[in-house]
Amino acid sequence: MAATLLRIHPENPPQNRILQVVEVLRKGGLIIYP
Repeated sequence: MAATLLRIHPENPPQNRILQVVEVLRKGGLIIYP
């Protein structure tokens, strides 16, 4: 199983990164947010 690190700017998050996160969650993935 591979891990992917996505850095997302907290004040101006790019929509494509948010969509990547949503897709991971839809596929049953795990998101870790500090």
